[in-house]
Parts: sequence; structure tokens; C-alpha cells
Amino acid sequence: MPKSFSHYSILISCPSDVLKDKQVIQNAVDTVNLENAHYLGLHFDIRHWSKDVLFSYGTPQDIINNSIVYDSDIVIALFGSKLGTPTDKYASGTIEEIELMIKENKQIFVCFSEKEIIVPGDSDEETLENLIKVKRFKRNYKGLYITYKNDNELKIQIQNQLRLFLNRISLEDRSDVICDIPFTYQELQGHKECISKAKEVIFCARTGKIFLTGHYNHIKELINNGGQFCFITSEDLNLYNDCSEHEFNQNNSLRFVENLKKLRQNAVECKILKKPVNNTLLYIKMEDDSELIEIKFNFQSIMDYRHPMFRIKRGNPYFDIFYTELTNLKDMAETFEISRSLS
Repeated sequence: MPKSFSHYSILISCPSDVLKDKQVIQNAVDTVNLENAHYLGLHFDIRHWSKDVLFSYGTPQDIINNSIVYDSDIVIALFGSKLGTPTDKYASGTIEEIELMIKENKQIFVCFSEKEIIVPGDSDEETLENLIKVKRFKRNYKGLYITYKNDNELKIQIQNQLRLFLNRISLEDRSDVICDIPFTYQELQGHKECISKAKEVIFCARTGKIFLTGHYNHIKELINNGGQFCFITSEDLNLYNDCSEHEFNQNNSLRFVENLKKLRQNAVECKILKKPVNNTLLYIKMEDDSELIEIKFNFQSIMDYRHPMFRIKRGNPYFDIFYTELTNLKDMAETFEISRSLS
């Protein structure tokens, strides 16, 4: 029987020096379509000006904007050694497309290549100036971005981000969520206001990547408001086999926490347990000193969109049990020097 799909357009925007990485993005999108999106009745389409813009009279960037930028849902912007060709309004066409998507509140993935760049000794000033412009844009970019040293890193990170995007759009209209902190792809909506206005948050998980991705800005607000945040992570359950996925996800989380520590060093604590943790616990202490704990047992299945997590508040007889468990884990965990781990 024929199936209908909701299509989401991905605009690939990049200067000519990283154009070859467009195929890496295509491969990543193909994988997510096959393994994830199609099961949800969704499909990602790749767009690029070279194949999707009907040439006509007018300013080239305006033609591109009107043809594919304004009605795209996602932009993946790639930068290497060039910023791109300037437009009438911005330093490059790619930057203009990023800014237009920001104004439309669209999804943006900005990627910086860290592949080895060979600069010949006889390079002209323009080549060196382009490198400086990219470095300056990266330094001043107000948002999280992807860096990659090879094609595989780029592919994995784009796949992870698209799966997070699928998680958001596939469940954002659900109103029957029992407990909505996003520890897994099926658990989407978060206590945004609750976390932002909390006095203290303690979060314990194997890697915590999805939680920190979804709530990074809310934790920033918590810290800026004088609150305290403690992140507890652990070694992988799969100690004797391939731990690369766990390490990759954990390192992403640690980078989030490292950036949070820069806001107010004493407000953020990072700890690691040398034994694997299979449960996820979140403790929130609110402005009025009320407290709650959210728990998820990771072995439970939620493929049918039932949510096995549950919330308990101070006064519930189970609260003290899980609060004691969480504080004991915090005491057992070792303080973690993030910068040393990621270097």
C-alpha cells in the first residue's frame, strides 16, 4: 500500500572549498531517512542552489533566497578555509542564509571543518585573509556548532543532530506526557521554566547528551540567576567491547558542561562514577524550596510511546529513598577535570 510522507527540506550552504563535504551530508541524511525518519512518516530532502534554483534575472543571493532559503526547514552550513562570496548585506552568502533562518526561527547546524589545511608558501594575502575571517566568525558565532576532523565525524554528528530533531518534531504535539525530561529520543518536552528558575539541579545519567542538548539554554539561565548545577556521568556499561559511541556522546556532554562552567565556575560541578549507572535521575529544587525527583529505569521499553519515567515530590515516601540514592552517587563520584579529558 502506498505511504505518504511529510517532507522536511535541508538546505546545504557552503563556500566552494568544502563543497565535497556535501556528499557526506547526503550520506548522513540517507541513513537517518532509512533508519529513523521513514518509521515516523517523515523524509528529509537535500537542497542546494546548484541543482534547485531556477536561474533568472536579479541579485544572485535574492534569487537563491526566494527559491530555496525561505521555505527550507533546516540549514546545514559548512565552513573550511573560506567564508564565501560577500552579498549586498552580509559577509558571505552562507552567513546571509544562516541569518535569514535565524530570523525565521528555523533549525540551524553550523559546522566548521578542522581538516588539515595546506597553505603554500607563495599564497596571496587573500588566502590568508579568508582563513582569518573564518576564525573570526567562528569565535564570534553566538551558538553551539559542530567541528569535525574527518568525514566520519561529520557524518556521525549530523546523524545525531537529525535524530534529535526528529525526536522534537515527532512528539511536540503530545499532551499526555507523564514525565517529560528528554532522557531518550521518545521523551521530548522538558521542564524548561522549572529548570530555568530552579535553585539547584542535580542530573545523573550515563552520558546525558540528550538532556544537555535540550536544556543547555535553560541551565545557562539557572546559572545566571544564581543557581547550582551538578552533572554526574559514568563509565560505559559495555566496558569490554566497543565504547566509542558512549565516549563520543559523553564528550559532547562534557563540552556543554565545560561551557557552563565558564559562566560561573563555582556554580557548576562535574563528577564521574567509575562504575556504570543504568538509571537516570534528575533532582530539582525550586525557588520556593519545593523539591522533586524524576527517575527513569533505562531497561524499560518505550517504543510504544508509553513513558516509564515517574516524578515524585518531597513528602512522597519514595522521595527519601531516591534522594538518598542520588546523594550517595554524588558522594561516590569523583570530581572530573573536563579540560584534561577532552584535550
